Amino acid sequence: MNIKLPVFILAALAAFIPLSHGDDTDIYFGGATGSGTEPMLMLILDYRSNLGATLCTAGSDCDSELGTDITDHFFQNDGTTITYFDAMRAVLASVISDLEGIKIGLMMSHDDNCNGNGGVSSYSKCSNGAYILNGFQSMLPGDSNNAKANLIAKMNALPVPHGNLSHSFQGKEVFFELYRYLSGQAIHSAHLGFKDFGDKNKNTNLDVDFPAFSWDTSIESGNNYISPLGTAGSCTEVHAVTILHQVSNHDSDSDSDIQASVANGGMGLSGNSTIEEVLAWLQQSDLASGVDGFQNLTSHFISKNVNTTTNGYASAGGSSQAIGWD
Repeated sequence: MNIKLPVFILAALAAFIPLSHGDDTDIYFGGATGSGTEPMLMLILDYRSNLGATLCTAGSDCDSELGTDITDHFFQNDGTTITYFDAMRAVLASVISDLEGIKIGLMMSHDDNCNGNGGVSSYSKCSNGAYILNGFQSMLPGDSNNAKANLIAKMNALPVPHGNLSHSFQGKEVFFELYRYLSGQAIHSAHLGFKDFGDKNKNTNLDVDFPAFSWDTSIESGNNYISPLGTAGSCTEVHAVTILHQVSNHDSDSDSDIQASVANGGMGLSGNSTIEEVLAWLQQSDLASGVDGFQNLTSHFISKNVNTTTNGYASAGGSSQAIGWD
């Protein structure tokens, strides 16, 4: 299905969590029936150079593409060039501002410029895999915990991707990093950001080079993640929405770690697993064995190209099909 850009994110959210509307702007999410817990949603951003392409020019051109509710608030200078990435951030900010009763996080791929056959454990002073910019935080009335403002500020700090200032979408590694976070295991590739965002100095890491959009240290304890499911109630709904321009690629560097047994931090998948196998495993596995009920991950994909591949991602992740935008 194809949906115009102003509503494609709302449509994706509505596809997997029941919505009730308090008025024309407020959107409230409900957790699993009887659970009394907030559902969790991880937003995963693609960062390909294609998203730096021009969508429209601020003014009547963008008004017709995005609607005046978006343009009047986010793009007030007529004549400004608005990219797909700008529009994506604006729509996300508009949606996030009105959410309550849900926890939202944010993650994306690092650049992919590590060399060697030893896998992630042997890499240093390069970039590979994925990282979490914001762990799950509650969306509260009036943004009383500043979670909405912090999330939007981090998105807005990201430079518009273009040329060498872009990252491939390393799908398997993105979802493997998310698995490590959800299950409270060792940090995998999150700190491999030495040469992200076009930076050529391999001697300083992402947290020094670009602290405004580095990884979230509040979800870490030493070399491990703090599982967000550890304090959650039973049968907590956990979802990921990936905003994807094309398909996953350059994502095989973590294969040996993914193949490892669950007891050793992996998924126990044999051979060179596919992203579909990783998504299906996350959808079919209990990611918090110490918590009552079944906590799995359902994955959804919003894509510029809805086709057999992206529909395959969605199906493997437990959603019916990818959602596209014109």
